[in-house]
Amino acid sequence: SGLYRGFGFAWMSKISSFGAFLEVFDYLNKVNPYRRDNSFVGYASKFAIGQIAGISEAFLSHPYATLSARLQIESTVPVSERKYRGMADCIGKIYREEGVSALFKGFGAKTMQVSSTGVALVVYHEIFQATTEHRK
Repeated sequence: SGLYRGFGFAWMSKISSFGAFLEVFDYLNKVNPYRRDNSFVGYASKFAIGQIAGISEAFLSHPYATLSARLQIESTVPVSERKYRGMADCIGKIYREEGVSALFKGFGAKTMQVSSTGVALVVYHEIFQATTEHRK
């Protein structure tokens, strides 16, 4: 109960979406023709790949986050006055009353947060490449 209401579903979403995020990043990095280029073009391509991977992760996790947030916000209301009885009920009511697009409310703002993910992935990838090359 309380703030933990909806936490399990949020945790499941992060595991699945972050796995997809890493797979998208890894695949696109492998097919990137500029992956070994240390010029602006190489770094820009790596940043773009980070953005694509981050937006993919955000797209997969956002509906879960929406559901989790609604359940957590509602946990402050007495049980008798709650709109949702649980996760399945929440999904059903949102779908019937607001449509699928309601699961993506705020997604535009979420994509703005992804730019930091792109930068972090480029930095991580470059550090990883530098440290693994020195081991060879």
